[in-house]
Amino acid sequence: LAIGAEVCARMRAAVKAKTGFTMSGGVAHNKMLAKLASARNKPNKQTIVSWRAVGEMMASLPMRSIKGLGGKFGEQVEALLAAHLGSHGTGGDAAMHPGSGRGSASEGGFMASTLQSLPHKVISCRFDAKTATWLTRVGRGEDTDAVTPNVRDGIKSINAFKSFAAIPDVLGVHRWLRVLSGELAGRLLEDRMALRRTPKLLKLEYRANLKASHLRDWTAGRASELTEMRSRSFAFPAAATSALSAAAAATATA
Repeated sequence: LAIGAEVCARMRAAVKAKTGFTMSGGVAHNKMLAKLASARNKPNKQTIVSWRAVGEMMASLPMRSIKGLGGKFGEQVEALLAAHLGSHGTGGDAAMHPGSGRGSASEGGFMASTLQSLPHKVISCRFDAKTATWLTRVGRGEDTDAVTPNVRDGIKSINAFKSFAAIPDVLGVHRWLRVLSGELAGRLLEDRMALRRTPKLLKLEYRANLKASHLRDWTAGRASELTEMRSRSFAFPAAATSALSAAAAATATA
């Protein structure tokens, strides 16, 4: 952990020196804990989680903030916890905690450590063997997923997005689309030059104001449902593919 902390500190310093941006980091014995720890003390800090501190961290961490437990599956696990704890006389409120919500998908609800109260046979009766084993390990702060670098393959998606006030006319919308298209084109060209890839899909997404149910959705861990959202995905236009190829060729010969 000490070596990992030193490497993390050097990486953060290098990013700051090169880009001017600060970043946070997490260091732990597995990927899940390190990722969760990186969000605990933002901004511009790093958090180290030793084996001795895992229990304390899991007890202060909303269960729904763990990857894989923020959506419908998380709701099923919450229902199982409520039913099991209630049937054993502990009551749902005793297993729930306000939580800090820092870096989490939800505030309140069951804490991650509450998963340890579920016997493996109870989980197995509700979910398949693989899922039951995963939940049992997660409750103990264990994660068997390997850290796999993606530098060679590159990132899986390239985004361009902006936040702005409501626009009353179509021309204003077109102006923002041109800005976003320009940013996306530049990033796609860089990716093409580095990895020789061509996009397959294009997705347009629009998010509006907070929904009336946003507080309830936030508490339940449904962070993706806080705003009205519309999206559309379609094949990357052939004309855009040709333009990207031509731009890459021109850049290579320049």
